[in-house]
Amino acid sequence: MLILFITVFIYLLGFGIIIPILPILSRDFGADAFQTGLLLSCYSLMQFLFSPMWGKLSDRFGRRPLLLLCLFGEGISYVLLAYSHSLTALFAARLLAGFFGASLSTASAAVSDLTPPGERSKGMAIIGAAFGLGFVFGPAIGGLMLSFGCSVAQVMFAVAGLCFANGIAGIYILPETLKVKSAQKKASRFSSILGQFQKPTVGLLMTIFFFGSFAMSTMEANLIFWVKEKFNWSFTEVSYGFAYIGICIAMTQGLIVRKMLPKLGERVVLRIGLLCFFIGLSTIVLAPSVYFLALSMTFLALGTGLTNPSTMGSISLLTDPQEQGLAMGTTQSLASLGRILGPAFGGYLAIHIGLKSPFIMSSALLIISIFIYHLIQLKIPQSGKTTATPAQTNLELCKIDQFQLENLIRNRIRFACITMDAELPQILPDYYQKFWQSLVQNIAKGEFKTAPEKIAELAKQQPIVIVCPDGKLSKDLVKKALALNLNPQANIFYLEKGLKSLTKNDSFS
Repeated sequence: MLILFITVFIYLLGFGIIIPILPILSRDFGADAFQTGLLLSCYSLMQFLFSPMWGKLSDRFGRRPLLLLCLFGEGISYVLLAYSHSLTALFAARLLAGFFGASLSTASAAVSDLTPPGERSKGMAIIGAAFGLGFVFGPAIGGLMLSFGCSVAQVMFAVAGLCFANGIAGIYILPETLKVKSAQKKASRFSSILGQFQKPTVGLLMTIFFFGSFAMSTMEANLIFWVKEKFNWSFTEVSYGFAYIGICIAMTQGLIVRKMLPKLGERVVLRIGLLCFFIGLSTIVLAPSVYFLALSMTFLALGTGLTNPSTMGSISLLTDPQEQGLAMGTTQSLASLGRILGPAFGGYLAIHIGLKSPFIMSSALLIISIFIYHLIQLKIPQSGKTTATPAQTNLELCKIDQFQLENLIRNRIRFACITMDAELPQILPDYYQKFWQSLVQNIAKGEFKTAPEKIAELAKQQPIVIVCPDGKLSKDLVKKALALNLNPQANIFYLEKGLKSLTKNDSFS
């Protein structure tokens, strides 16, 4: 995870360095405002087109070779930028950078490989923190280099050097995270994307992610015009504002999300995130002072920082392990589409309706997202939640289904089992028996005949899954399991539909 964090951080650092410099380059080559906007959008366009492709290739050939290839490809694109002497060359370099930059979905898929279900969303938050820090430090470093007399070409070569150094280091220290490569039949790119998007809960979560990206990019493109009119801010003040947002997002995804998920789970964190996101967006145009605006920005950063990792983590948890790359690629592709359409549509509204209209439209999208969330909230995983409270009378927040148990087995995660049926190892489908003896450390027959303190100690080290024949737990069992689960380090679940969900599921037998 640390290696992936550094890899993504350095990549986003280079991206952040370039963003403030591109308008300068395009202006020097005679570009107007519209052409400069296209230069910025073409990068996201390539990500939209090619993120699913890179993700699908990583499912077939592994994460490591794709990440390394794209790191070196990014370096080459910055070298081309340094040697660009026309607007056409600038566009070619940025299109190439977007093509290789679409591999960020592969990093998300690698996180899916490395994290068990209970840690998945926290892992996505670490990647989000790398994004935030890259956007904070990148523009600052680029500005400092220019202020100390470096030419634009020298800055480009410095960024290329970062990418090449990152790639060379990756050759030696970046491991392959994909254990089982996909053997699925080839399908057309768009049919593969459509297949992901048509999955009931996954498709709606991807829609929420798209709306969030659309709303955020609309805000970013129009905020400078709004604060210039309202508070007479210059580009300097706006850059400080974006740096503040980046710091808040990095802190939210690096610290706050990791504390909230074990206590609340993805479902509640996503709900809080969407509400904060909506409050932040909707109050920007109501801000009577800079201090009120700072409060709005705090809610905005907190909202997007909570929403993105819980959404990405939930999508990953609901996706087959052999399709993680494709799912992450499709999700990032939709986010890129939001970054393409958001600024253009928001700018059109600002010109023809008024400067407040982009923020009102973005707030409306968040209302739709909240509505979608309420439609699917009961289907959103709670794998990040590891504790329960004495007030609970059932294990609703600790239940897993056969698909999540499948994830434990496919990812070779060691877990212990408490079963009410002495014959459980014998009557499990063949698929599970292949891994059973190597994975199960302890089987307690009956209702906690193994000493509770021994189970509690084991639960600190690895997940424990309770399997009843029909999934119905006795009150006594519930009470004892909850008592064990009061330990914040415990990780105790029960199989929702019991042994029947395993023996009756033909797809896993």
